Amino acid sequence: MISRLLDLLDTRGRRQMMLLVAGSTLSALLELGGVTSIVPFMALASRPDLVQGNALYIWLGQPDLARFLLWLGLLCLLMLTVSNSLNGLCNWISMVFAQEQQTRLSRHLYGRYLNQPYEFYLDNHPNTLGFNLSQTRSLVHQGFLPLVQICSRLVSVTLLVGTLLYLHPLVTAASLIGLITVYGLVYRFCRSRIQSTYHQEWEIAHKFGRTVGDALAGIKHVRLSAGEMEFEQTYTEQLEQMARNQEKRQGYQQIPMLALQTLTYSSLLAMVVGLVYLYGGGARVVGEAALYGLVAYRLLPQVQTIFQNFSHLDSGRTAVDKLYPEFKASYQPLPRPAGDIHLTQRWQLQDLSFAYGENPPVLRDINLTIERNRCIGLLGPSGQGKTTLANLLVGLLKPQRGQLLIDGRTLEPAELRSFQSRIGYVPQDIFLSDDSILHNIVMGDPQPDQEKAREAGRQACLDEFVLPLPSQYETKVGDRGLRLSGGQRQRIGIARALYRDPEILVLDEATSALDHGTEAEIMLAIRSLAGTRTIVLVAHRLTTLQYCDEVYRVEDGQLHCLERDEARILVAPVECP
Repeated sequence: MISRLLDLLDTRGRRQMMLLVAGSTLSALLELGGVTSIVPFMALASRPDLVQGNALYIWLGQPDLARFLLWLGLLCLLMLTVSNSLNGLCNWISMVFAQEQQTRLSRHLYGRYLNQPYEFYLDNHPNTLGFNLSQTRSLVHQGFLPLVQICSRLVSVTLLVGTLLYLHPLVTAASLIGLITVYGLVYRFCRSRIQSTYHQEWEIAHKFGRTVGDALAGIKHVRLSAGEMEFEQTYTEQLEQMARNQEKRQGYQQIPMLALQTLTYSSLLAMVVGLVYLYGGGARVVGEAALYGLVAYRLLPQVQTIFQNFSHLDSGRTAVDKLYPEFKASYQPLPRPAGDIHLTQRWQLQDLSFAYGENPPVLRDINLTIERNRCIGLLGPSGQGKTTLANLLVGLLKPQRGQLLIDGRTLEPAELRSFQSRIGYVPQDIFLSDDSILHNIVMGDPQPDQEKAREAGRQACLDEFVLPLPSQYETKVGDRGLRLSGGQRQRIGIARALYRDPEILVLDEATSALDHGTEAEIMLAIRSLAGTRTIVLVAHRLTTLQYCDEVYRVEDGQLHCLERDEARILVAPVECP
C-alpha cells in the first residue's frame, strides 16, 4: 500500500515529504535537548554541590544556585518552545501538502475521465465516476497525510527512545519488549476488523449514492408508482448499515489507543522500579525518574499519533486499492485539435461494421457518402442503429472494421478533434445544467456572445415560451432541465447547436418531443440552412425528413437508400395488443 501511495506522488510531492521529514528531524533534536536537560536540572535541584566544576556554571560567572537554575530552566524551556513551534510549522506544511495533493489527484482523475474514449462512458455509470472523484479525499486523508504524520513522529520517537536505551539499555529494552509485544497483539486483533468495516463502508457509500441519485432522477416514476416507501426503506437500511460499520470501526480504533496508554504508564512504573532496584534511590534516581516521566509525557502523544495514523492507513487501504488502478490504467489523452480541417467535398463511411463489446454487430458493411452541403435523412424504427450510425459519423465511436473518411482520407486523432469542432450535434437526450437558459445555450464557450445566443434561440423557436417569462433567457431550468417540458429541452439543445454556427449539423431525433407546429417551424429554419450546411437528420417519422436530399433506411444492421417513391412509405407503427 505504501509503495502505491508513493507511486502516486509527483516530484513536488516527494520534495515536500523530504522537507517535512527534515523539519521533523530538527524538531526532534531540539525536543531531545530540552527533554534530556531535565536530568541535570533535577539533579542540581536535589544536590546543589554538583554545580561545582560545571562548565556552564563557570561560564556564567558562578552565580548563586537559584539564578543558575533559572538560566538552566529557561534554556530547557527555549529548546522545547522552539521544538513545539517547529512541530506546529511542520503540521501546517503537512496540511498544505495534503490539500495540494488532493487537488492534484482529483484534477488528474477528472481529466482522465473526461478524456476517455466514448465507449468508456457506455460501460461506467456517472455516479460511480463521481463517487471515485469524491473519494480522492480518502486517498489523501487516510493515505498521504497519515504516512507523513507517521514519518514525522517516528523521528522524534526514535531519538527519545534511543536516549533511554543509551542511558539504561537493560531497563528500557525490557520495558519496550513488553510494550511492543502486548500492543502488537492488540493491534493485530483490531487491524483486520478495521479494514473489513471500512471496505463495507465504501461499498455502502457507493450504493447510498446510487439510491439517492436514482430516486431523485426518476421522481416521476417513483411518484406515479407510489415507490417512495421502497426507496425510503432502502435509504434507511443503508444509513443504518453505515452507522453500524462506523461504530464498529471507531470502536476498534479506540482499543489500541487505550491499550497504549495503559502499557505506557505500566512501562514507566516498571522503569522507575528498575532504577530503584539498581541504584537504591538518591539524586540520580530522582533526576532519571524525572527524565523518564518527561519522556513518557512527550512520547505518549507521539506514539498515539503514530498508531492512530496506522489505523487510518488501514482504513484507507480500500481507497488505495480501488483508486490506484484508476490512476494507473492505460490511458491515451485526447489530443488538442490540430489543423484547420473543413469538409470540402465528401463525408464517407467505408465498409464499416460495429458492435458493442462482445455483442453481435449492430451495423454491418455500411457504405455511405454525404456530399458537402447536402441534407440526408436516416430513417428507421427504434433500436435499429440510427444513433450508433450518427455517433460513428461524428467520430465518437470507433468501428471494428472499416473507416471514416473526410475528403477521401482518414484523419489523425488531432485532425479528427478539429473536424469535430465544426459539428453541431443534437442528441436524443438533451443535457442541461442547473443554470439559466442562456448559459445552457452557450455552454462551453469561454467568451459567450449573448446576441448570438438569442438569435440561435429565435431560430430554435425558444422565444415563444422564453420571452413571456419574468427573467426570460436568465430563467433557471432546474437540475437537468426538470422545470421544462421535453420539447422545451429539445429546443434549447437545438439552439446550443445553432449557436456555434457549425458547418455540419447532426440532429438525432431532435424534434421527436415537439408538437407538429413547432417541429414544422424548426424544420423550416433548418431548411433555410440547406445548401450552406451539411445536415444529417435522424428520425423515425418520415415527415421530419421531407426536405432531405436523400433518405436512408437503417434496418437489421444494413443501410438502404430509398428512392423518392419509396420514401413516401411510412415506417410501420408498432402494434400494441
